[in-house]
Amino acid sequence: MRTLLLLIALASPAFADGAADHIAAGKRAFTEQRYAEAAAEFRAAYDLQPDPKLLYSIAQAQRLAGDCAGAIASYEAFIATKTDAKLSDFSKENIARCKEQLAKEPPPPAPPPVEKPIEPATPLPPVEKPIAPAMPAPVEQPPGGAPWYRDYVGDALLGTGAAAIVVGSVVWLGGRSAASAANDATDYATFVAKRDAASSAVTKQAVGIGVGLAGVALAIGGIVHFTIAGGRGEVHATGTGVAARVRF
Repeated sequence: MRTLLLLIALASPAFADGAADHIAAGKRAFTEQRYAEAAAEFRAAYDLQPDPKLLYSIAQAQRLAGDCAGAIASYEAFIATKTDAKLSDFSKENIARCKEQLAKEPPPPAPPPVEKPIEPATPLPPVEKPIAPAMPAPVEQPPGGAPWYRDYVGDALLGTGAAAIVVGSVVWLGGRSAASAANDATDYATFVAKRDAASSAVTKQAVGIGVGLAGVALAIGGIVHFTIAGGRGEVHATGTGVAARVRF
């Protein structure tokens, strides 16, 4: 019955040589129950010569090969051509048969879940080692105090003292000279004439000594001032503190 329906479907005008060869091969495979091969041959013939009745032959081979879903699509395509009413009725019956068959078949297993690849952990940024602050270079301060020739206080003391020594020496020498003249008188008249000058000479000598001693004191004060003012310390900055050194 199956083969008869197939022959009825293929009872159409002559096919082209290429299509005819595929149809002949399809018939042999269909008769030998190699339905999947027969469906492929009929599909090749349809591609070369799209005769609507070849759609029915393709659907028959697909259904018998167990491809009910493909057979339903081919049957519906043939029915849509409205080529043969009788074959259309058979097609509708076979569609109902295929749908019953598909309803009895267990649903296909669900595809295995796609495992999401494990993303590598984001590496932590490298921890930068803190950089120790650079140690400041030692800073040597310029030595304190002005040079002696700019130390006006010391210069004044030393200069005044020197002048006082000179003045005191001059006064003392003057008094000494007058006293010597009185002592060297050869007669009484000369001694009397020189006596008053000799009396004032003693006073001059005392004044000269006093002025000279004051000058010495002032000069010593100037020297001491130079020593103290010129002996300021040097201060050096280091990384751990301050070091001080005093030089004189």
